[in-house]
Amino acid sequence: MKIPEIRDNETFEHLVYDDAKAEKPSSNIRKATYRPHNKKLTVEFKNDSIYEYSEVPSEIIDEWENADSVGSFHYWRIRNAFPYQQVG
Repeated sequence: MKIPEIRDNETFEHLVYDDAKAEKPSSNIRKATYRPHNKKLTVEFKNDSIYEYSEVPSEIIDEWENADSVGSFHYWRIRNAFPYQQVG
């Protein structure tokens, strides 16, 4: 799914992954949302921790949505590739 073009002042939030709606549920990730206006990705894990990743390009989100495994993609392509902080 292509993320729509967003103007700087908009606060659109794109649902990248929702375990409750997934055909192949993840063993670790509950939900992921992306805000293209500031390139922030929020990932909620099943252990109730929440991490926010910064400077994530929309191309990575496009790739993640088409990945065979949400958890593996996060582990290998996102986890240590972008600045992050635990927010919950």
